[in-house]
Amino acid sequence: ILSLKEIVKKNIPYVVSDSIYEEMTRNIEHTMKMIEYIDKAIEEDRVIPVYQPIMTSETKEIHKYECLVRIKKEDGSLMSPFFFLDIAKQSDQYPQITRIMIEKTFSYMKDKDCDFSINLNSIDMEDDELLKFLSNKIDEYNIHNRLIIELLEDESIHNFEIVLDFIKDIKRLGVKIAIDDYGSGYSNLDRIFQFKPDFLKIDGTIIKGITTDDTKVAIAKSAVYLSKQLGICTVGEFIADKELFDKAIEIGIDFLQGYYMSEPLETI
Repeated sequence: ILSLKEIVKKNIPYVVSDSIYEEMTRNIEHTMKMIEYIDKAIEEDRVIPVYQPIMTSETKEIHKYECLVRIKKEDGSLMSPFFFLDIAKQSDQYPQITRIMIEKTFSYMKDKDCDFSINLNSIDMEDDELLKFLSNKIDEYNIHNRLIIELLEDESIHNFEIVLDFIKDIKRLGVKIAIDDYGSGYSNLDRIFQFKPDFLKIDGTIIKGITTDDTKVAIAKSAVYLSKQLGICTVGEFIADKELFDKAIEIGIDFLQGYYMSEPLETI
C-alpha cells in the first residue's frame, strides 16, 4: 500500500517495486537518525536562536530582529531548520524546540532596546499548554510591547477560528502580529481583513522577482497600497543585493530584511 501511494504521489508510469522499497527504507532510516540527532542536540543545549536584523526603508536603521531556530553542530557550524524542523514535527520534539526558542529568545532580548519576532504555526496555536507557556513567559520577561508573532503559512490548518482566537488573546497582551508570505495561504485578502495584522511580510518569491518581473512588481505595489490603506506596515524579505534593496525602497516597502543587510547572527 505504501509503495502504491509513492507511485501515485510521484506520478510514475511504471516502477520496479524493489526500488520504491529501498527508497522508503532510506527515508525511514534518515528520519530515525535525524530524530536521534535532534534529541542529542536538545539534551546538549545546542538548539539556539539566531537573529536577523530588519531595517527601515526610511532611515536605513535597524528597527527589529527576526529570531530563527538553528541547531549548533558539533563542529560549531549551524544547521538550517530546513534539515530538521519537518522531522521534529513528526515527533514530540517540535513543542520542545518551540519552548526552547521562546525561553532563550525572551531571555536574551529582555534588556535589548528593540522589537523582535518569533515564528509560530498551526501546531503551536492548537497547543493549549504551549500558549499558556508563551503567555507566562511574555509576563515574566515583560516584553509585551516589543514582541511580534509571525504567523507562518501552514496548509494543515483548516479551522481559522483557532487562529482568530489566538490573535485576539495575544493582542490583548500588547503583542503585535505579522502575517508571513503575503501571496499565499493566510495572506489572501479575506484573511488580511479578518486577522488585522500589524505587519505584512511579502512572499520571498515575489521580492526576488521585483527587478526582473513586471507582474511581481505589480503584486508588491498592490501589497504596499493595500497595507497603507489598512494601516499595516510591509516587510520585504530575501533582499539579497543592492538592486533588490533599491527597488524595494522605490516600491515603498517599509522594512527590509535579507543577506544584503546581514545574515542571521548568534548575537545582535
